[in-house]
Amino acid sequence: QAIAWDSGRFEEVSDSAGVKYVATDRWGDRYAIWVRLRDRETGATIFAINTHGPVSGCAGSVEQMMLAAVTENIRDGDMLIYTGDFNCWSPLLDSNFQLVAPGGIDMIFTNKGRAAASWRSVGGSPSDHPLVRATFAASEPVADESTAEPTDQPSAEPAEPTLEPTDAPPTSLPTETETDQPSTDPTPLPVPTLEPTATAVEADPTVKPTIAPPASLEALKASIDELKSLIGDRCSA
Repeated sequence: QAIAWDSGRFEEVSDSAGVKYVATDRWGDRYAIWVRLRDRETGATIFAINTHGPVSGCAGSVEQMMLAAVTENIRDGDMLIYTGDFNCWSPLLDSNFQLVAPGGIDMIFTNKGRAAASWRSVGGSPSDHPLVRATFAASEPVADESTAEPTDQPSAEPAEPTLEPTDAPPTSLPTETETDQPSTDPTPLPVPTLEPTATAVEADPTVKPTIAPPASLEALKASIDELKSLIGDRCSA
């Protein structure tokens, strides 16, 4: 995991970067890394932090360590940008920070009471995680509530959206006559019986053609034609 920034717009505040241990899982140790940046245009400072939570979740001491990585190092007036694959939903982080990009277990938090101008989550193939992005307005010093004493009281889960009624007609659902789905009636359909419509005629093998010896070339041609006709009749029979 790493943090990158536009060096033309931001500069690192000296001696303001670090790493904090978060937890250990079967893949090894997990950390939170952070850096304080100064906006060259506005002079505001940004506390950027990125973490990767353990696959075992973030209950108990794990979310406490994720919270402490911020509260122990952020300064008054810093704008918080907290990104990471948290591998969990943390009520403790949600109660102390503002969730602005809820991308599943991949999220972005900022200072409590602050909002992002926009955010989105798109496919991150070949990774099995999405690419989560948030856009903020030009940074400026903020009244940072993240430096206040953290609370152990989790916030309520995000409320379900309320759908307002509209005057638009309801969308009709397909009826049985409008679908190509097969019928679920277990009664088998009758199988029609096909009656033969014609009887094959077999040739009598005892009947043999009698051809008289030809008396001339013309008679020979006539005999050949007669033989062809007899052979054709037998084949068609």
